[in-house]
Amino acid sequence: MQIDTSMAAKEISSSVESAKLRKACGDFESLFIYTLLKNGRDSMPKGGMLGNSNESKIFTSMLDQTLAEQSSKGVGLGIGEMLYRQLGAQPASKGSNLETTF
Repeated sequence: MQIDTSMAAKEISSSVESAKLRKACGDFESLFIYTLLKNGRDSMPKGGMLGNSNESKIFTSMLDQTLAEQSSKGVGLGIGEMLYRQLGAQPASKGSNLETTF
């Protein structure tokens, strides 16, 4: 009796690659949101309650990074999911609410 392990190995490899791709797409969405927040904040007049010190710049940078990471988890803006579908060549599920045509 011979056991074919090549299919199981391919499925495991495929699921590992799929997980890596999903993480990369989520990280891209987080970076995109961070850039939106940072550029939006840079366009605002300086000053305010925190002032324009180095400490306030570090704080707002860390705040923007945390907000971006938290907002990209789950559904987020949907950019990560659309990228995952496009790069993974997986069709959209029937229950999906994300647009696939532009």
